[in-house]
Amino acid sequence: TPPPPKVPTTPPPPKRQHLPPKKETVSETKSSNTTTQPANSNESPHFLTLDPITEAKESNFADIKKDVAELFPELKIIDQPPDDRAAKKVNQQWKKGPILPEVILLTFNETPEQTEFLLKVVNAINEHLAPAQMFSAYTIDKQRKWENMLKIEGLRLVIAPDYGIYSLPNLKKYYRESTVHAERTLAGIPVLLLTDVGLYIKQPSLKPALWKALCAILKDGS
Repeated sequence: TPPPPKVPTTPPPPKRQHLPPKKETVSETKSSNTTTQPANSNESPHFLTLDPITEAKESNFADIKKDVAELFPELKIIDQPPDDRAAKKVNQQWKKGPILPEVILLTFNETPEQTEFLLKVVNAINEHLAPAQMFSAYTIDKQRKWENMLKIEGLRLVIAPDYGIYSLPNLKKYYRESTVHAERTLAGIPVLLLTDVGLYIKQPSLKPALWKALCAILKDGS
């Protein structure tokens, strides 16, 4: 006998798997907890809120000054910045072009301390009285430029130590002294003779007299 016909069968449905509950990610948690800020809101987000700035307390640095004075006694502590008006004046002179000196101070190989004093004299004249420069007498004498110096336009005064004038014959020939009028000149230019420069350092009381003489010559003659 023939075999019975095969009847098609349907496969059973797959068994349903039980998955663990889904965990929320950090970004999802943050987005769910974050409130949306209106675009036109004037209120700043919490994380942008700044603490008010406290006013700085004024300090005179007394403790720092005390420590510096104890550690470095050779240093000079000043409360105010130094006056820079003279430096600014010199710095702006280039705008006016070269300035010919009205006062020339001659040096004769003085010591560094004496040269520093003479330079201070020139700086004081520059600031308060008239344009002034300091020249080395030996350099001018070596170059034979005395006549050129004494013909500088507007030259009103030559300052020199008394011992220097007599030490250079080429300079001395221009020197004239009038005992009647108590005048000293170099080719007609008034001369102010200084005593030994070292005395102004050893005896500071001589400095006011020197400045008074400069003011009398340059202010009265201006």
